[in-house]
Amino acid sequence: MTAGRTTTSRASAGRTTPGRRPTTPGPLPASAGCPCGGRTPSALRTPRDLSVLTDREAEVLRLVGAGLGNLPIALQLGITERTVKKHVSGVLEKLNVRSRLEAGLVAVLQHEQLCRRTAAGRAADSAPNRAGGPGTAPARPLGAPVGRSGA
Repeated sequence: MTAGRTTTSRASAGRTTPGRRPTTPGPLPASAGCPCGGRTPSALRTPRDLSVLTDREAEVLRLVGAGLGNLPIALQLGITERTVKKHVSGVLEKLNVRSRLEAGLVAVLQHEQLCRRTAAGRAADSAPNRAGGPGTAPARPLGAPVGRSGA
């Protein structure tokens, strides 16, 4: 080591050695050799119109943004993994993003709008329909025969 010169590896970044100041790396300006040349990806530049998504696609997007994979999303929503993949494909196409990662970034950056949208969709699903049920036909008792009762 040369006097007056400090070397820092990733493993030692932010650590202190007795008698030395902490070596915490600061943010690098875009011009300091950034491969992207300071360009921001399109998913970060402009907000996306989430109204083009169906309620289910918006729900899937919210869960993608939370970092869930297809199988956990399927289990949480009570649908098949194949259906989740179809919804993710629809989200990518409708939001004009190239990857699941970009879609996740959109979900994170527009979280409030997405959360309001999915909360409103869940409230509508639980609202009574004309038959008086919670959006679906009343459930039959466990073990009851399927079909009409009587003759």
